[in-house]
Amino acid sequence: LFFFFFSLGTEKGKRNAGQALSRLGITINPEQAFPGQRSLEVVRPLLNQLHPDYSALENFEALLALCNLAQMNDSVRNRIMKEKGMSRIEMFLMEDHILLTRAATQVICNMVLNEDYIKWHEGDNDRVKFLALLCEEEDEETALACSGALAILTSNSAKCCEKMITPSSWLEILHTLIANPSPDVQFRGIVIIHNMIRQSKTVAEKIFDTDVLQLLMGVTQLNDEKRSKAIEEAKLCLKTAEDMKLIQEKKDDANDMMPD
Repeated sequence: LFFFFFSLGTEKGKRNAGQALSRLGITINPEQAFPGQRSLEVVRPLLNQLHPDYSALENFEALLALCNLAQMNDSVRNRIMKEKGMSRIEMFLMEDHILLTRAATQVICNMVLNEDYIKWHEGDNDRVKFLALLCEEEDEETALACSGALAILTSNSAKCCEKMITPSSWLEILHTLIANPSPDVQFRGIVIIHNMIRQSKTVAEKIFDTDVLQLLMGVTQLNDEKRSKAIEEAKLCLKTAEDMKLIQEKKDDANDMMPD
């Protein structure tokens, strides 16, 4: 099928074959569907399926296939970067189509394992800010992918931690993450906050100059097995901040306000 793609001369034929490649990458483990070098060779035709004149279904299927490919290894992720694929993929973050936005964020969540793509987020752009804003999406899968991507970015980059507080609504975003109805989004959100505290004392001081301390303490008081990971991560946040001598006085004040 892959070589048949290149043998087709018409635009319609290439488009149909490209969609067939997308579906192959969705329905079969990409390591089996595109073994060895073929995993690199299918990147360009799949990226070509991301086209404004193509249907939402064609774009969606191509994004899902690219998401699966990006999960394979860094060689594939490097090829996506080399083909300038991320600019095409990121355009779908602004689409008024929940499935396309979700699929694009899921590709990004896999791509942030790539060192070069992490450096992109450190540059003079709004990539971190946009992902942070998307964490407030009601669609749980989108929020999961964005919070997962930010958890990886903030664990690897102090610059990305600083960028987390660039949106004017940064505190509202942290509130949404800490009190998220999804246990998994909540856990990833608190991981992000923990990374921000560890990576930058300036950022940590700004965080604890708000009500985030009280909210994290509230999480540690929860009795919910589904939120056990979030509870433990909140405890680690407070322990790290204590070790950095950031919150002892604030914590004492908060304890005074806690009911007996």
